[in-house]
Amino acid sequence: MPSACKMMTDHHEMMKQEAVEGRARLDERLAELDEATGEVRFAAQNAVGRELALQQTASQMHMAQMQPRMMQHMAEHMKSGKGTMGSMASC
Repeated sequence: MPSACKMMTDHHEMMKQEAVEGRARLDERLAELDEATGEVRFAAQNAVGRELALQQTASQMHMAQMQPRMMQHMAEHMKSGKGTMGSMASC
């Protein structure tokens, strides 16, 4: 089970990095919006909305994908006989 714990931890770190990158992309779009005027501003507003929608959709899809894996991982810890959630502390 420790290798499964490591995989989960590594995946969590990857998700955190993706969140940082997503925030950077959104910040870029917002900076472009701040500088834009006229017709370009409309396109910049669309880019901000599109980035938000893409990130939200990706987040929801990822959570739906991970939910069964996380529940299975927790169940394995529960079955390990080391107590209830106490065995998750070393994960």
